[in-house]
Amino acid sequence: MAMRGHAAQAGLDDANPARIGNKGGAAEVHAVACLGTARRGRRKRRPAGARPKGIALDGIHLSRETTMTRLRIVFVPLALLAMAALAAPAAAQGTDFSGTWRLDADASELPDFGGGGRRLFGGGRQQGGGGGGLGGAPTLVIVQTPAMLIIEQQSDRGSRAVTYRLDGEESTNSGPRGAQTTVSRWDGAALVTEGTIEVETRLRDFSIAVTERRTLSADGQTMTIAATRTTPRGDVDSTLVYRRE
Repeated sequence: MAMRGHAAQAGLDDANPARIGNKGGAAEVHAVACLGTARRGRRKRRPAGARPKGIALDGIHLSRETTMTRLRIVFVPLALLAMAALAAPAAAQGTDFSGTWRLDADASELPDFGGGGRRLFGGGRQQGGGGGGLGGAPTLVIVQTPAMLIIEQQSDRGSRAVTYRLDGEESTNSGPRGAQTTVSRWDGAALVTEGTIEVETRLRDFSIAVTERRTLSADGQTMTIAATRTTPRGDVDSTLVYRRE
């Protein structure tokens, strides 16, 4: 009878909506708890004493985030420095001497060769190859490309052209009395040309060493050519000033 009473009571309890609701809520809580336990169980557990992923530097373990941050701090300035180093030569070598230029004899320092007062530069007595680093023609017409500087020297005696390579290779030009062999290079914004002139005369042949430094004013209107020639009689300096036409 007692067992029947308990069974009957259980049946009544099961039929009671309130008890059904309570059971349903408990079941839901139990299911959520079991799901969370299962998910936690699927996570990989780090072995005891294991370190998080990262990089060890000098015995100090860095996290992946810290390592990437430090690498960015190091490499970004280096990249900027590399870009600046590449840009500097490009800017320096961007000096463009192209144009038509007229010799300003009053502003120039024209040398006196031979001790007899005979000028080799300027006016109708111009004897050298002006503006090619080897003289001072009254008028220069310059065409410049990234690889070459072409200078047409014009005077009342006619005109001739000299060519300078800008890639560091030798340039050879014929002169009034012999061949001119030169090498040109950039020194900042200045174009430096060095070489020799082989001079042939009735008495004897000899060489003249030539160094020329060509610069352009900030406004681009004045070109200055400072040159030194080493002759058997010593060094001869000149400074030729040209104005843009």
